[in-house]
Amino acid sequence: MYPLTLAGLALSGFGSATLVPAAFAAAGRVPGLPEGTGIAILGWLMRIGFLITSPVVGFVSDASTLRVAWIVPLLAGLVAAVLAERGRRTATPPPGSSQATSGALG
Repeated sequence: MYPLTLAGLALSGFGSATLVPAAFAAAGRVPGLPEGTGIAILGWLMRIGFLITSPVVGFVSDASTLRVAWIVPLLAGLVAAVLAERGRRTATPPPGSSQATSGALG
């Protein structure tokens, strides 16, 4: 067994384990959607991602190597992070705007 590989996989598992509950909490707070709807949509998107990513990793590893195939989940995670940040920026009103202050006063 490769100790460095095992340590890397353990660290990625710990990181993923903390992100999933945070993603569900954020999905429950999506503006304009009922709490249950946002959580259900996220659940289905996670299932689709799981079902698509695993075969793609297999196909890429058959075509090249497993080392190259591990780039697929890495890229999927980076794309998800970028999209989440972009969505957060567009959903959050700028500080001092009438939308940001109206909720606190009303």
